[in-house]
Amino acid sequence: MRSLRWHLRSRGIYELYMMQQRESLSDILDYTNSDNEYVRMEAQTAIVGFDGFKGLIFLNSLQYPLYEWQQIKLLEQLDAFNSEEMPHLPFWLRSSNSYVVQFALKLTEVYQQFRVHHEVVQCLSSDNHKIRNQAIKTLGSIAHEDTVSILRQQYPTENIANQLEILRQTGINGTEEDIEFLKSRLYEEDDSLKLEAGRAIVAINPGHMAALNHIAEHNPIIHSIANQIKYERAS
Repeated sequence: MRSLRWHLRSRGIYELYMMQQRESLSDILDYTNSDNEYVRMEAQTAIVGFDGFKGLIFLNSLQYPLYEWQQIKLLEQLDAFNSEEMPHLPFWLRSSNSYVVQFALKLTEVYQQFRVHHEVVQCLSSDNHKIRNQAIKTLGSIAHEDTVSILRQQYPTENIANQLEILRQTGINGTEEDIEFLKSRLYEEDDSLKLEAGRAIVAINPGHMAALNHIAEHNPIIHSIANQIKYERAS
């Protein structure tokens, strides 16, 4: 593990983890912030494998990327452990490392950490569109009474991918109060937004299918959208 060759160091960490050599934990923890991607990932995998949620402590000081596939791997590892308190979660959501923020948002979503709703809302101000997209998804999972209202306010400033996600979450968490907002989205230039708005309207209240059909009588595109939603609900 102390070799100058990264592949030997990575192999050493892996073997110590496989042999459950917990006395090496502190040494392995040092490598979770290694400048070598492979050493870093092996160490992160080992720490979480040893300590579960407590092993996520490496996020406190991580200065390097935590790539998507590594995030998925760590989440899969955590499945083997009982969910525990994550006291550092608010700190991770405010991290200067965008990868840490994104992963913290996923942790919040998967383990429904309602207590950090405010911190997740703050992530909507990020310059990183991926962080904002994950924040929108996460807010849908930990929705409060004012969550959909917050997402509606966010909608005009977002790119199309994030607008689509806002419409999806509105369909899941919205109420009758959101129907007029969704109806106005039926006149967006982008047809994917129109379709998602239509889906959300009917998801909130299937009875609004009649109103959608009425609009469709005078609009060929809405007519196609209404037919698509009927097909999806029937299948």
